[in-house]
Amino acid sequence: MIVCPKCKTENIDNAKFCRNCGTNITQVASKANKSIKQDSEDTASGFKEFMWSIIIVGAVIVMIASNSGDSATTEEAPITTEETIGEVAEEAPAIEEVQPQTDNWYAIHAPLMLPQTGVVERELEEGNAPLEIHTSPSTGNYFVKINNIQTGATVIKAFIRSGEIFSTTLPTGEYELKYANGKNWYGEIDLFGPETSYSKAGETFSFDGYNGYTVELIHQVGGNLQAQSIDAGAF
Repeated sequence: MIVCPKCKTENIDNAKFCRNCGTNITQVASKANKSIKQDSEDTASGFKEFMWSIIIVGAVIVMIASNSGDSATTEEAPITTEETIGEVAEEAPAIEEVQPQTDNWYAIHAPLMLPQTGVVERELEEGNAPLEIHTSPSTGNYFVKINNIQTGATVIKAFIRSGEIFSTTLPTGEYELKYANGKNWYGEIDLFGPETSYSKAGETFSFDGYNGYTVELIHQVGGNLQAQSIDAGAF
């Protein structure tokens, strides 16, 4: 469709003169054809450049992907057994011994009511020889074991409250005295908790007939009973 430059009337493509005003429109048609041809050439040229850009970008992507594959292959290459052992030896964390935490133990264990001073358990019948054990009001409570020297068996277990006196009688024989000391009572298994101290009298006690002993578990100048610390396993 050719538009007359003078009266703007639309004419058919092969018209030579305007059908309205008679103006020669041949030159206008020639310029329109050249413009259309130029636009077509420009479009074709642009399309070629666009396609070349796609081809170049595609080639770059392929090269990057190829390099990435080579890099991944290099990183994942298997190592020798010696290298594996070396890495384990260097990177394995050290095993640390876990120490019991006293504060946590007390947080989950509630103290029990203190037993009365007296025999907790007895494995032999009473005898004629007296035994008295005195304690100090300032040194806490005591859980005492009296063991038969000949058999090694515990014949008496007793609880003694702080500052009180425990009395019993024993038959003829030789005995040793062990005791645990502490403030709060947690039962026969845990005794006075993690801070329980364990001791053993430094001499044996020989009971013969009616002769007995008075033992004072009190630190004092001139005392004649030596005590030695022992661990929980020896108690």
